[in-house]
Amino acid sequence: MSELISVIIPTYQHASVLSKTLDSVLAQTYD
Repeated sequence: MSELISVIIPTYQHASVLSKTLDSVLAQTYD
């Protein structure tokens, strides 16, 4: 069974870096 991890990314007026932030979060691993 896989674990569920929640990630909260607070942002305000930084849409230009949101895509890069999401790519970084998705590239991370959890051991």
